[in-house]
Amino acid sequence: MRHHEHIREEERTKTEAWLGAEWTQEQIAAQLGRPLRTIEKELARNGGAAAYRAGAAQARALANRRKPRRKSKLEFKPLVAMIDRRLKRKWSPEQISGVQARKHAPGSAWYLSFQQLYRTIRQRQASGQTEWSGLLRQARRRFRRRGGRSRFERIRNPRGLDQRPAEAEKRTRFGDIESDSLRIRGQVAGLATHVDRTTGFTVLGLLDDRGADAYNRATQEAFARLGLIPQLKSMTVDHGMEFAAHAQLELALGGIPVCFAPPHQPWIRGTNENTNGLLRGYFPKTVRFDTLTKKQVDAVAHELNTRARKRFGFLHPTDMVRLVLLRHASRGAPPIEK
Repeated sequence: MRHHEHIREEERTKTEAWLGAEWTQEQIAAQLGRPLRTIEKELARNGGAAAYRAGAAQARALANRRKPRRKSKLEFKPLVAMIDRRLKRKWSPEQISGVQARKHAPGSAWYLSFQQLYRTIRQRQASGQTEWSGLLRQARRRFRRRGGRSRFERIRNPRGLDQRPAEAEKRTRFGDIESDSLRIRGQVAGLATHVDRTTGFTVLGLLDDRGADAYNRATQEAFARLGLIPQLKSMTVDHGMEFAAHAQLELALGGIPVCFAPPHQPWIRGTNENTNGLLRGYFPKTVRFDTLTKKQVDAVAHELNTRARKRFGFLHPTDMVRLVLLRHASRGAPPIEK
């Protein structure tokens, strides 16, 4: 049975004759070896069964076939070059589309939907062009349950979320941080990851080992290098052993509370979890953290902080920091140092 071929002229002639002989559409479809829906559509677009004429239907089909096809947006080479640059910077198709929609109206050569871009990437992948599909973020989440003694009991005197400032929940100010570490099995070195809950601003630090002291040193150094320690208000962490020395971490960061989210509830630290997923695009499991330099890590943080975000209307975290600082200053408070 032919599902994808256009109806031919001789089939239209037979259809007209069989309709004159009062055949049903089901009988015509079976005789032609066509799906019934194909016959229904052919008749509907040509006046119905009573008015169907093979010659007029064939002329209509040929006229439609001669109409010029709409050019693909991706034939516009500057747009393709822009997409390529942003995909290589780990932007998602939705982020690329969202930024273009802010700058260009529908109908512009520079405007495209993220659905169209995803469709194009998949089509290119199917034809063997995998350079764009290989740049897409592939998010895989794995949750493991561990038996035996809970590791959550090994951290002494942790602060709960009930001791975190209420303002942190509102996400209206700069300085309420979510923190974690990014590691690869079998490696001692890693990455300390810190994200502001309100602006999504990311701060990264290289870890020499898996110990809490190394985490505290890298964190203090990373925030001090940016001059942000005076602006910190709180830190929300999980129950990883890198936070076992949380009391010392509080002192190193100016006395802010380090609060522990409940076990097995990663959505409470969703901003950091999402950022760690983005970081996997820059630091896949083949990377060696002990070969990276602080300059390389800072460059990745800069890319994330200048990457458009859907939740901010496709502004980026650095833009949001400026807006929050301006809002803070307009309320009569002393301006926050950058």
